[in-house]
Amino acid sequence: MKEKFTTGKRFSFHNSDEFNPNSVQNIFLRVFASWLFSAGLMTFTAGTADILNAGYAAHVNIFIMILLMGAVFFFATSFVLFSKSKYFDSGFLLFSLLTYTVIVVAARDNYALLAGVLVFWAFVLYYIVKYRVKMFEGIKVKDIPLKIYTALMALLFVAFVGGYGVFRYITYSSPNFDFGIFSQMFYYMKETFLPLTTLERGTLLSHFAIHISPIYYLLLPGYLIFPCPEYLQIMQALVIASGVIPLYLICKHYLLSNKIVVCLVTAYFFFPALSSGCFYDLHENCFLVPLLLWFFYSAEKRKIPLFYLFGILTLLVKEDAFIYVIFACIYFIIGKKMYYHGALMMIFSAMYFGIALLLLYLQGYGAMVNRFDNFMAVKNGSLIEVLKTVFVNPALVISESFEIEKLLYAITMLGTLGLLPLFGKKPQQLILLMPLILMNLMPDYTYQHSIYFQYNFGSSAFLLYLSVMNISALKGNFKRFIALFVVAGTIAGFFCTSAGKASYFKKYFDEKETINTINMYLEDIPSDASVIADTFFIPKLSNRKEIYEKRYTDVRDVDYYIYDMRSKAEEKEKEIEELISKGYIKVAEEKGILTILSAK
Repeated sequence: MKEKFTTGKRFSFHNSDEFNPNSVQNIFLRVFASWLFSAGLMTFTAGTADILNAGYAAHVNIFIMILLMGAVFFFATSFVLFSKSKYFDSGFLLFSLLTYTVIVVAARDNYALLAGVLVFWAFVLYYIVKYRVKMFEGIKVKDIPLKIYTALMALLFVAFVGGYGVFRYITYSSPNFDFGIFSQMFYYMKETFLPLTTLERGTLLSHFAIHISPIYYLLLPGYLIFPCPEYLQIMQALVIASGVIPLYLICKHYLLSNKIVVCLVTAYFFFPALSSGCFYDLHENCFLVPLLLWFFYSAEKRKIPLFYLFGILTLLVKEDAFIYVIFACIYFIIGKKMYYHGALMMIFSAMYFGIALLLLYLQGYGAMVNRFDNFMAVKNGSLIEVLKTVFVNPALVISESFEIEKLLYAITMLGTLGLLPLFGKKPQQLILLMPLILMNLMPDYTYQHSIYFQYNFGSSAFLLYLSVMNISALKGNFKRFIALFVVAGTIAGFFCTSAGKASYFKKYFDEKETINTINMYLEDIPSDASVIADTFFIPKLSNRKEIYEKRYTDVRDVDYYIYDMRSKAEEKEKEIEELISKGYIKVAEEKGILTILSAK
């Protein structure tokens, strides 16, 4: 016996336990899984008690929980003995842990809790993968089922994220910034082919005076068929979902097995940055995810025409998108030896950025460098000053990039992917982390390092690309461990952040009567009338030439004033009285809902 252990047979002993349902190891796993599963179910009996509070235990009947745990263990054991399943206990543990994780983290937006959950998952998965290796060797995934699974996941993603956006809009929860402005812009694009809006700066101007984003025209053909705000919300989700196609192709280029691809596809759709980035309505940044992934794929396959096509399309997303193209090209030059085409694309990107900046300063409002005020000695300084500070003071860059709130953000971006983007064996891969540092961690602009805004999209594409490259270089059990971890980590991250936004579906049914009342009145406003309205009513009224948000315009002489009386009613009553004294007539009023004044 001793000789067998010293010749490497001890690992086989652990594996053999997996085939014995009555082994101490399997019984322990079954008890542990039954406990987790029962603890999760008992949360539904605790009412509104906070599970993260010590007082929560007083709301749980421990006797019932023990009985439930015993019942779960009994049925699990009966199933194992009847079916003689070799892998039930391992699978049941993963299922129970996943169930408990979802229940615990759902909608909590608690990054410390998320970090702890990820560490716990790491221990469990390490054990499962190390001692239950045959469980994974027997799984086979063919191409057609993989493609069907990917398509179904994409549909579910669009249904949830697009549905969220639609319900956010129809419950009057989408504000002017940043949905009303784009809804009106598409109305003008349909009517005049120009990206005009009266909402962005309180006067008629081109959106390109703020951000140069010609990429929006790709959505215009569909808008001509479905000219409504709902179309825009759904299309944003569809654009992001389409990024799974180049991700899939990159996986195949790196010869990843279908089992690993399933894990990465699942991680893509659950990666919290992709869904949560849509939760502040429409932004051009959504195009960065698929376009950059296609850009990476084109470089990997040396498809030069596509390389230039997707590089140029990425630049058309917004003036600052050149940063993503520049760093990608630096990597392609150093890491992929694309000397000529990489350098040429870099030069073109720099020239495009220079022209875009010139246009913004000559005909627009200039570049939004104020987001880097923390690198300026004088507030609202120039981009040159930012670059100078970064060059001469790297200590400040480090200090600003590693503040607590930014580290918590990094946990969500990197931790849910099992730190896989950091596993690169080649130093040049660190170049692909620069967009995350530069665009998300360095700025003091809160939204740049918030999981709930659109500034995650570009960096997410880089992290996903790194994840594919790095997992392809891993071997054996560690590769299986990481593949499973990115699934568990992204699912935990999704439920911690994005799942809570499902409340808008519930809100629609809870407030349906109020919503119908608002619809009735707003739909009666003539489409050619000029309007000043409160922020949450603007998207519904945006299909018109002249509409303003009250707080952001000097215009006062309009056909209609429309007040949202669901908030700050007393303050608005005073404004209404002043307008009536100036000749406006109250033509509609619903207490606690809305008030409409007409100049006629």
